[in-house]
Amino acid sequence: MSPLNFEDLRPARSRLGKSLKLIVGIASLASVLLLGSTLAASINLNESMPIEFGQGVEETTACDSAITVSPVGSFSNATGAGSFMYSGLILSGVDTTMQGCAGKTLTMDAFAESGSSLSTSEITISSSGSFSSTDGILGNQRLQGVTSSTTLTFTSPIVDAADVYRITIQSANRYTPSRGIGFVPYSSIALTPGINESEDFTIEGWIRSPDWTQYSALMPYVGNACGAVILQSISNTSWVAFVDCDNKSITFTLPDSTVMSDDQWLYWVFVKDQNGQAMFIDGVKLDAVSANNGGSTKLPLWVGDADIGEIGQWSYWDTSIYRSNNGVIGEMRLSNVARVASTATAINPTYAAGGQPSAQLESDSHTVMLLEPPLSGSGFIDSSGHQVLAPAYGPFGPPKVLNFK
Repeated sequence: MSPLNFEDLRPARSRLGKSLKLIVGIASLASVLLLGSTLAASINLNESMPIEFGQGVEETTACDSAITVSPVGSFSNATGAGSFMYSGLILSGVDTTMQGCAGKTLTMDAFAESGSSLSTSEITISSSGSFSSTDGILGNQRLQGVTSSTTLTFTSPIVDAADVYRITIQSANRYTPSRGIGFVPYSSIALTPGINESEDFTIEGWIRSPDWTQYSALMPYVGNACGAVILQSISNTSWVAFVDCDNKSITFTLPDSTVMSDDQWLYWVFVKDQNGQAMFIDGVKLDAVSANNGGSTKLPLWVGDADIGEIGQWSYWDTSIYRSNNGVIGEMRLSNVARVASTATAINPTYAAGGQPSAQLESDSHTVMLLEPPLSGSGFIDSSGHQVLAPAYGPFGPPKVLNFK
C-alpha cells in the first residue's frame, strides 16, 4: 500500500522534527493503485512537528475500482498554542452509478500510529447517486456518475492532524427490505390499540412508491377518526401530514429541491415530543410549514376515542378521497417514545447512524407495533407481540406482500 508522506517543505535550515506518514487504506480491498500526485502546500504544525497533507491516494473498494481519498486540515487558533486539525476529507473519482457505489455506504476511519481509532465518518450514496452524511457538512458535490466527488467537512474537528497516521475506507451495502406490503386502493391493516397521541411517539419505517407525484401515494398510519398521522404526497417534494381534526396539518417539503426517487426504498420518520412534530427522510429533516395553526409545528393531537389504529387506507372517512394509491411499506415501527428530538437537525440514532438502519428494526420496551412482511405466505404479523393485525379488504382486494430482491 502506498503511503502518503507528510514532509516539511521549508528551507533545509529550518527542517526540524520527524515526518509523519499517513496511509490511506481500504478494509475491503480489491487492489491497490499507485499514488498519483503527492505533495501539496506545506502545513507547519507547531515548530517541532512540520507536516503536510498530500493530495490523496487512489484505492479500490468492493464497489469502485478507483476512489481518491484526500484528507483536509485546518488551523485551530488558541491562546499560546494553535494546532492543525484533521477537519475533513475529499472523495473523488467515485462511481455513483447502480453498477458502482449507488446504494452503498462508504466508511472512513482514521487511526493513530499505534493502531488506535481516532475518528469514523460515513458518506451514504443513494440509489439515485447523491451523497448524504450526518458526520458533517457536504460541499463541492459533483454528481457525474463514474467520476463523482464531494467534500465532507467535520462540524467540530477533534483530532489533531499530527496524530493521524492511517485512514481506511470501506464500502458496505445499505440495508433495505427484501419484501414489502403494497396497499392497493381502499386496503389497509387494522391494529388495536395504536399509540397514545397525547404523549411522545415515533412512527418510522421503510417506504416506497412507483410514483410520488400521485396524490395520496402513501398513507402509512391513521389513529382514530380524528387522525394521528396521515401522510399524503402532494408531489415528489411535498407532503401533508394531518395530525388533528379541523383540517389542522403540516406541509413538509424536502430542502434544496431534493426529490423523492420513485421505486426506491426511503427511511421515513415522524416524531412528536413536547417541542412539536418533525419528519425525516433518509436522515434529512424536512422543512415544515403548518396550515391553520399560525405556522407552528406544535399541533395538538386530538384526545378522545380510543386510538384503534390503521395502516394504509383510512376507512373511517371519505374513501373516495382518503385512500392509499400504490404505496409500499417495507417495515413499520410505532413507539411510545420520541426516538429522536423534534428539534434535531438530522436523525442519527444508534440504530440508524447514517439516517437509515443497517439491519431490520427490532422490538424493545418502547415498541407498540413492529410490522414486517412475512418471509413466506401473506399473513401480517406484529413482531412486538402487542397487536393482532387484520387486513381490511377493498374492492381491489387486501394488501399484498411484494418481493423486491
